[in-house]
Amino acid sequence: MKRPTPPPTHPPGGMREPSRKANPLRGSGTAQSVRVRASNSKKHDSAKADQGGGTARGGRPRKTPPGVELPIFDSIAACSNATGIPVATIRWAKRNGCPAFRSSRVYLGELLPWLFGRKEAGETGKWQDALIEAKAKRERIRLDRDEGRVIDRDFVKTGIQKGVAILFSALDRHFLNELPPALKGLDEVAIRDRSRAQIERMKAECRKQFETAFQEEES
Repeated sequence: MKRPTPPPTHPPGGMREPSRKANPLRGSGTAQSVRVRASNSKKHDSAKADQGGGTARGGRPRKTPPGVELPIFDSIAACSNATGIPVATIRWAKRNGCPAFRSSRVYLGELLPWLFGRKEAGETGKWQDALIEAKAKRERIRLDRDEGRVIDRDFVKTGIQKGVAILFSALDRHFLNELPPALKGLDEVAIRDRSRAQIERMKAECRKQFETAFQEEES
């Protein structure tokens, strides 16, 4: 005898229970979470490498030693390009004993405190401007000299010395050698007239000698 088949069981309301099909998303959650964690780990390592300085070429900073947060540069030019510090300032620091230089590398973590601790470091960036200004002043002096508005200091000094020598020589000759014998036996009015004439003669001689000396200096 065949056994009777049991009646099918249905949930209340006559609805069948939906069949549980395989969900393609189930069972792969673990793999996805592993991939996400691996991606985050790579990003984290990349960020740490960037903060540590990296090892790229072309002037990018190398990996810094433990305890130093600022980068190390391969050369002075690379440090200047990356930080904006003038090359003249960095070289000035190296010449004056800054400890931030080892071989050809520049340790920014040691350079900055050394620069900020010295007042004269801020003046090195103005050397180029000062040089340009000095050249402009020199060209202005040359232009004024060509246009006859200024004369050389040595030329003036020599001219004054010659003029004083001519004047003193004329005074000695006229008033110590020539005039005393000529005034002997004259009254006050005659002495005054003779002295005036002697002075005018001395002026004429000095003026002529001054012109001669000036022409010699120009030539």
